[in-house]
Amino acid sequence: MPFLQEDLELRVKQLEACLRERLSPEDFRLVCELRQAEEAATTAACQAWEALYLDALAQHFPDIELAIRGVAAHVSATSGDCDTLRGLPSGRHGH
Repeated sequence: MPFLQEDLELRVKQLEACLRERLSPEDFRLVCELRQAEEAATTAACQAWEALYLDALAQHFPDIELAIRGVAAHVSATSGDCDTLRGLPSGRHGH
């Protein structure tokens, strides 16, 4: 069963509290730096995978490559807050 984001966030807070109690301030700072570095590495890996996926998708459909890239740019620019990702037809804007 996959974890829900809320469950994971709660677990992170619990672990942080436990580590804050057990570690010196300097060691806890290092743990926080490690966490930030891991998050940055994960984000970079996801962005690289998304770019490869988009390129492959666009190459499979050369006649509509510009449309595919345009939609991808729109989704990225709106941080995913676009109609179709909210289950609405394009252009409905939540109405």
